[in-house]
Amino acid sequence: MKDKDSTPQNLTLALPKSLIKKAKIFAITENKSLSLLVKEVLERLIGGKGVFETAMSRQKAKMETTNLGVKGKISWTREDLYE
Repeated sequence: MKDKDSTPQNLTLALPKSLIKKAKIFAITENKSLSLLVKEVLERLIGGKGVFETAMSRQKAKMETTNLGVKGKISWTREDLYE
């Protein structure tokens, strides 16, 4: 038995003919239907993490692996920084 959310539903879009033609050609080169191509693009845009969250995760990972030469120990106080 199929889940109601996974049952395909038709959708009508109004797009420029030139964009549709390019999208169809691209879909063919990817060996995909235009419907599958649109589905994948939409899932990437709205599924899972958003752009901000993805960028934040990437930056946090970089910060964790960056060597700042302090070996995990802070040798100064806040007051030292503002003298």
